[in-house]
Amino acid sequence: PVRGAAGFVDLRRRICETDPQLPSTKITTLGTESKACAQRRTDARSLVRRLRGDLDWIVVRALEKDRTRRYQTAHEFAVDIQRHLDDQPVLAGPPGAAYRVRKFVRRYRLQVLAGIAVLLSLVAGMVGTTWFLLEARASENRARKAATAEADARREAVANLAKFELLANVVLLRE
Repeated sequence: PVRGAAGFVDLRRRICETDPQLPSTKITTLGTESKACAQRRTDARSLVRRLRGDLDWIVVRALEKDRTRRYQTAHEFAVDIQRHLDDQPVLAGPPGAAYRVRKFVRRYRLQVLAGIAVLLSLVAGMVGTTWFLLEARASENRARKAATAEADARREAVANLAKFELLANVVLLRE
């Protein structure tokens, strides 16, 4: 009986003083040929990837030492698991916006991809329109410069013609 009591005290001390391992961490310590991997017909890396994140947070919250930080009811625990299965943010997860956005994108993958495609086509349309507008303005400026140069050349030609006629008349009068 003394040995059992000592074992119970040691077990109680370990439960109260040591934090539990995350499920994703525990799988890596079991090895690649663990029973958990064999039952799920998968390898340790993919199982760790599936456990990391939401499921780790849910387990840590369920085993939390401080009662106020644990799930208050089994229903609350079940709701969090269902939220994980529905790709919704879990209550045990981090409160950050990036986490919620990742969950939203995972849940509405097709709609997000369609939105991104529409956004990219709008951006491409705006870039194309702006480029053609700049090209049209540059072409207009070149045409104006050419028209101005042509008008200057005509004025100079008319002035030269007038000088030539005047000179021709002077020469004819001298003869």
